[in-house]
Amino acid sequence: MVPRDYVAQAVHRLALDAVDGQELPREFWATAGPAALTMRQWSEVIQHRLARIGRPIPSPLQLDPFSVRVTDYPDWDQLRRGVQRGMATLYVSALALAREPFPTSFTGAGFHPDRPEYDNALAHSLFAQDVDWLLRRSRAAMVDRAVLRPGSKPAG
Repeated sequence: MVPRDYVAQAVHRLALDAVDGQELPREFWATAGPAALTMRQWSEVIQHRLARIGRPIPSPLQLDPFSVRVTDYPDWDQLRRGVQRGMATLYVSALALAREPFPTSFTGAGFHPDRPEYDNALAHSLFAQDVDWLLRRSRAAMVDRAVLRPGSKPAG
């Protein structure tokens, strides 16, 4: 994930370069590159945020497709055939990706001169803020549902 203002600034910069007749890069990778969060970091942020609001969850099982076979998934034989096919497809897709992060075109080239360097710490902070926002919205929606039961009328 990359903040949309970084992507917008890059698109703007590329458009200005095109208008000025400058040669554009053959490819532009609008990716986080080495700043990208790992799946473990994603789940740790979510776990921490849920624990803070009194809704702790256990650590999810994370299998490394490079060192574990998909059929080693716990209770693989008890999964429905369609779930097995879906997991196998995801597993093969993961194997197609390199262990290294995608390249990024954001480093250097001055695409974000007025913004902090997009690194893993910033990506972590922004994702934590996103999770907090989603949890606030979710709690507000639960309160709304509790107040406005089916068939009831809003107060006032």
